[in-house]
Amino acid sequence: MWERKLDEHLDKGKNLFLKAKNFFEDSIKNMETGERIGELKEEAEIYRIERDKFYRYVGLEIYKKYKDGEFEAENSGCKNFFSEIEKLEDKIRSAESLISELSQKTDKESGKKEMYICSACSGEITDDSAIFCPKCGAKLNKEKKTEDGKTECVCGNMCDTSLGFCIECGRKLQVK
Repeated sequence: MWERKLDEHLDKGKNLFLKAKNFFEDSIKNMETGERIGELKEEAEIYRIERDKFYRYVGLEIYKKYKDGEFEAENSGCKNFFSEIEKLEDKIRSAESLISELSQKTDKESGKKEMYICSACSGEITDDSAIFCPKCGAKLNKEKKTEDGKTECVCGNMCDTSLGFCIECGRKLQVK
């Protein structure tokens, strides 16, 4: 009789062990699935960010074509957007003009000279009257280098020094 009870207890123990084993295996699968879901969500977000960069680039290219008269805005549904962009560009130019005036005034008062970058050798030029680079002799296009990590392109747009090209006119930026 005690053998039968022992067998019953062993069977119950085996069943509990199998249930626990299945529970832990399922937990591990769920955890791995959860981790994979998290990885896929991160991957999808990276793809969304990349896609949005292309959306912005396509929009910029369409806007450039509109400005050059190569894109008809009337039937595209973009006319209002282009109008808003033009208003914002006017506000940006106005603000940048005021910034430039105030900066020049501050620089003159402090005796600080404006710095330019040679597009050929990336040399720094502080002489405002220079037409040619004193280091390499190249004609200067006078891109201005500022202290806030930006470079003023010859078109007047302030560009981040980490960029290789001006996002306004497409010219190559010469940043040291």
